[in-house]
Amino acid sequence: MHLIEIILDGFKSYATRTVISGFDPEFNAITGLNGSGKSNVLDSICFVLGISNLTQARRPPFTARGREGHARAQVRERLEAERVSGA
Repeated sequence: MHLIEIILDGFKSYATRTVISGFDPEFNAITGLNGSGKSNVLDSICFVLGISNLTQARRPPFTARGREGHARAQVRERLEAERVSGA
């Protein structure tokens, strides 16, 4: 299974709808300047997957919260499963 795209809308530092796509099935890295929202991308992936304990992946511990002043936050992820022949 691999990530196809992430759609962030009102989640943490992503106040407006942001689509992140173009993920490689085998390896990806999140890079950018300080304060550009790199860790919030990881938080969004974990939020959708229901992972709330990120002590090994990131410090401080994860808290799921929307952007301050916004009534709602939305994160959607599209995953694609690998097809296994003969299964």
